Amino acid sequence: MSDSIDEIRFRNAELCGHNAELAGRNIILQRELETERNHADHWQKLAGRYDEIRYALRNASDTPEGHAEFYRECAELIFGDDK
Repeated sequence: MSDSIDEIRFRNAELCGHNAELAGRNIILQRELETERNHADHWQKLAGRYDEIRYALRNASDTPEGHAEFYRECAELIFGDDK
């Protein structure tokens, strides 16, 4: 069972095309994975801020001064330090 050189070349070309398709899919999947990891990192960061706000609320006294301090801490956590 001997294949002609043309048949071998044709199969080789098919395999190269298939490998190129797989490489393209691999690149796309890697980019999607990177995007999902970035989203997860972003949401994890937001969750940390949420926990810090909850902690500040628990520690704030129930007075006008305590409320003002809580709002300042929240503004700093959300918008950053302007100093």
